Amino acid sequence: MFLLSEDAVERWRALGRKASTNTSASPATVAKDIEEDLRAPFYYYVGAMLGAKGRMVPARKWLGEGQRVEQFPACAYMIDLIGRQGDSMKIPEVTFGDPKPWEYFSGLPEIRIARANFLNRSVLSLPNFDRPFSLIDIGCGNGDMGVRLIRGLLDERKITELRAVMLLDPSKRMLEQARKNVSAAFPAAKVRCLETKLEDIGPLDDDYDVALASLSVHHMPAEKKKVYLEKLGGSIDHFLMLELEANHDYPDLHSPELAFSAYQVFGRALQFVFSQDAPADVQRHCADIFLMTEAISILSQPRGERTEYHMLRPQWRALLDEALGSEFCCVCDSTCYADPYVEQIMMHYSRDAGH
Repeated sequence: MFLLSEDAVERWRALGRKASTNTSASPATVAKDIEEDLRAPFYYYVGAMLGAKGRMVPARKWLGEGQRVEQFPACAYMIDLIGRQGDSMKIPEVTFGDPKPWEYFSGLPEIRIARANFLNRSVLSLPNFDRPFSLIDIGCGNGDMGVRLIRGLLDERKITELRAVMLLDPSKRMLEQARKNVSAAFPAAKVRCLETKLEDIGPLDDDYDVALASLSVHHMPAEKKKVYLEKLGGSIDHFLMLELEANHDYPDLHSPELAFSAYQVFGRALQFVFSQDAPADVQRHCADIFLMTEAISILSQPRGERTEYHMLRPQWRALLDEALGSEFCCVCDSTCYADPYVEQIMMHYSRDAGH
């Protein structure tokens, strides 16, 4: 993804203040000194800032100007959502009662590529296990990733027997589906479910060979991630993480850095969602649940209140180094999907650095 220079950040801040105080000024006039290829994200920055403050008339004006020149539908979809929510930029209601949006999202080509690369590299990176294998799947969703990881390890003969699988997810419907999928794939395994998030569990009553975290630990700021990953580290030997690289943790609310990152990540992801054949209601539901809930939280809530904290790759490394401690070592740091705007990365930390 692209990052703004320090000079660009200061220029965007100054022009953002001008736009918010002089609502009669046209977006094109205010942005005349912004580089042409940065104007769409700049319009998004100002429009989202105004929308988050409830100033919907100028917000729509700025987002509309962005829609006119953008290459992917970040501004356009924000306008659409604002209209569907009664002229309000609020976080959409999240519901997992219908599995179709999740099935559609996880089936997008870019998501499939990232997940397949993550699983392949995880299997290659993990050692052989000479004892019955155990897994804790954090934010397990429908359990597909855990099942595929275990099957990959069995196929490569890195494990010969499965002892236990712990499934952790705050969604009851997802957890029920995950239990069914894991139990069907491995009938002899002990499967346990906890309807909760990582930060809400107490001390684990068992040790696990591997903790799998696929897009499931970015919902806490870095200092909270550290606390709960430290606690988890005492009960595992390997930590496998697939996450999005983005600049959504440390930047302040309404900062150019935060909006510029959100524009790229969510705009590009919206393009993924609407570029495949599917019923319009499934596409829209998918975009609202998996993208706009995060985007609007990031753009409207201060750090500590917002629900999503994706980080840049060096920040992830520094966090995991500190949280897991000197007993663990990073043995794989790899890109699983990348284009100029979006990157998904995987990291494997091992207690046995010499495996």
